[in-house]
Amino acid sequence: MPLQRMAKKTKTGSIILLALTQLNCTSTASIEGHCASVGYKFFHDITRAEQEFVKFSLEKKYDVLICASQGTHPPRLEFASLFASEGAYGVALLKKKLSKTTDDLTVRDISYALHEMQQLDTYDVAVDNELMAILELRIKEMKDEDWRETALRNLKRIRDKERNQA
Repeated sequence: MPLQRMAKKTKTGSIILLALTQLNCTSTASIEGHCASVGYKFFHDITRAEQEFVKFSLEKKYDVLICASQGTHPPRLEFASLFASEGAYGVALLKKKLSKTTDDLTVRDISYALHEMQQLDTYDVAVDNELMAILELRIKEMKDEDWRETALRNLKRIRDKERNQA
């Protein structure tokens, strides 16, 4: 049943239609800028995309990271690993972005990139007290319980990897 017809038939339908509209606008607005710098077609040839990724500026790599996770279906998580290979060079940007964002999906995606850094041993995230404090705060502030749980799993994996190395 089309959403418009459902909305006409019930008050609940109107509420659902309004919620879906708001959700779609918020989701689209949050990734539009990131995906604009590379375009969705960038992800069609993944081998070429990975080869081009290494040539990008750090800021553009961040845009690809966010777009790959939030703007493609299924999400292209391999770009988190590629970004994680930047190590300490990429951490400063992630810390800055994490400090400024209140977007649940962005916190989730940054937590995954940081987890990848820890797993790949390109940066010891667990011992960066300032970064860990920012990450913990942003995760605590997340509104969506499912995404918060995902980010908490990433945080736990960061901590577990550090403990296993000690």
